[in-house]
Amino acid sequence: MKNMNILVVEDDRKISSLVCQSLIDAGYNSIAAYDGDEALDLVSETKFSLIITDIMLPKKDGLSLIGALRKQGLETPVLILSAKRSMEERVVGLKSGGDDYLIKPFAVEELLARTEVLLRRSIKIAEVTKLSVGDISLDMVNREVFRSGKEIELLAKEFNLLEFFLRNPGRV
Repeated sequence: MKNMNILVVEDDRKISSLVCQSLIDAGYNSIAAYDGDEALDLVSETKFSLIITDIMLPKKDGLSLIGALRKQGLETPVLILSAKRSMEERVVGLKSGGDDYLIKPFAVEELLARTEVLLRRSIKIAEVTKLSVGDISLDMVNREVFRSGKEIELLAKEFNLLEFFLRNPGRV
């Protein structure tokens, strides 16, 4: 699970440096952005396994950043790291597309634990959305089936049966 790219979007350079170094020490690759626009540029160039973002950022705030990412269809987990601490603000952050919310000041150990949980969850979700056996692959999210790279059109019942067979190879 280590050696994954994590984007840290934080305008406070001390906090950004602390978070990035803590992630590096834990075995992750971290890249810093200091405003929302810079973060969007980096996301278009690099695949990230996790994004950690503040809400109060220059140029494009964290909630607008998350909204833009979700609008692009990006499902990368987002951990909001913010000084905004009221229950209402946390709910807004989560409903805006954040996957978790950590209040500043924070313990590095908790940040790393939350990072690990989000990464573990996203890997499990990615694993169960595609099934393949031999030259047949099934994408459960898009409900597409391919054999030797060619798409096969299936009815809903046929798709469900194929999914069952792929999940239970060798079972009659």
